[in-house]
Amino acid sequence: MFDHKASYDPKSLHEAKDGACLEIENYIIQRLEGAVPNRWIDQLDLDVALKFLRATGAVLEHGSDARLSRLSDDELAICEEVAFDAAGRSAADLYDLLEEIAVRSETGRRNFHKDFGAISAWLSRVDHRSPRLAVLLDTLSAFAFAHYPIPVDKAVFGRKRTARKIHRLFSAAREFSVDSPRLKRFLRANDLPQGSIGKGMVFPIDRYGSEIQRFAECLSAKEAAARLGIGYDAFKRLHRSKKLRPQFELPGIAHCYHPSDILELLNQTKRHAKTVSGIPSNYEDLLALCIRTKCPIEELQALVASGKIQSLCSDASDRGFRSIFADPEEVWEALPFDPWTGITKTELKALLRINDSTVKLLVEEGFLEMKTIKRSRHRRAIGMVGIGSLKQFVQSYVTLGLIAADEGVQGQAIYAKLRGLDLIPFTQSPKYSLIYHRSDIADCGFRVRSGNQQFEAMMTRLDNELRTTSRPQLLTQPNLSGERR
Repeated sequence: MFDHKASYDPKSLHEAKDGACLEIENYIIQRLEGAVPNRWIDQLDLDVALKFLRATGAVLEHGSDARLSRLSDDELAICEEVAFDAAGRSAADLYDLLEEIAVRSETGRRNFHKDFGAISAWLSRVDHRSPRLAVLLDTLSAFAFAHYPIPVDKAVFGRKRTARKIHRLFSAAREFSVDSPRLKRFLRANDLPQGSIGKGMVFPIDRYGSEIQRFAECLSAKEAAARLGIGYDAFKRLHRSKKLRPQFELPGIAHCYHPSDILELLNQTKRHAKTVSGIPSNYEDLLALCIRTKCPIEELQALVASGKIQSLCSDASDRGFRSIFADPEEVWEALPFDPWTGITKTELKALLRINDSTVKLLVEEGFLEMKTIKRSRHRRAIGMVGIGSLKQFVQSYVTLGLIAADEGVQGQAIYAKLRGLDLIPFTQSPKYSLIYHRSDIADCGFRVRSGNQQFEAMMTRLDNELRTTSRPQLLTQPNLSGERR
């Protein structure tokens, strides 16, 4: 809180009272003779200066609970001498003195009047409009406002401030409309200091007020989702895709989002949209388009923000993404389309006559190459086995199911015959389908077609029954947005 500290040892000051006594006596003589000794207290009338020194010395020597009426004349003289020596000559010296009193306070909570004890008690009883005391009252009240959590409507020595400089936790929570526990977690997570005077969390508003103000303005994830007009799950997708970043990411604090960031995302999304008074009946809002096109919200938002959708328009409402509309057919055509470059796991099992575990083994061991694409019909991520790797596999290996299909007999009979010939499959575990080297099977006299013939037959059957390479059409679905268009 304080930028520099002054350290006064009361014992050493007391031991130096003889020298100080001589100094203060000389000072009084100079003031009575009309001289200006060049000290800060020269601005005060001599009687005011001596009273101030007496009260200040009492606080330094006997603590903030000291009462002048209970001190003897000798003790009061020592108080004047100690304060005179500590006050120094300049305003900076006086500031150090005031700071030392505040730092040495033994009060449990930061309270200016308790910390300054006898000084505050004396000045609270004087005429606060007196020009003789104006400089002293202005100086002390300014120090109080700058270092203590004093409400705006509370006066110190008849002085008020229009803006509060120091806050306690609860006063800041009231001013910024934030729950006290939530603000406390925010302050601690931000490593904001709890203050060096007394106990309790206090902080200067000019240093931390802007951070607290931004935190108070932030919305929770559910509130931000409602502002965007989307569900919580869709909002989480935007967060994971970094389309919308939280304003604060602090330990113990849930992610919160600033309204300006939400507005910026909305402006980016509707930047190329034309504002119209009436929405065409066949248009859908962005939420409905996500359902119709099976496209995640973050991908559709990027497509809309790119300006590629000519039919994009918006109404004048503030429903977030639900106020942005487009032609479903145009959006469907603009979405990236991955042609089928392979076959699915289900199709592969049917072609090779193997089980799931075997497919996983072949992919993990590198016999088959699988990549993830977005299926054109439902646009969900799906693993596809490459045709090239499948052809290479069929040319080198053959499954027990394919042998049995070519022979027209049960697989168990083929397995018994191969076992009698001491042919061992390279898949030994019982959970895997049996796979043999094609060269070993050919030497045994089975009527198994060559790798190329078998592969061509498999691809022909797949083309006839399962495959399509044309772009699918947009399915007709009802309006699922729940909003009137």
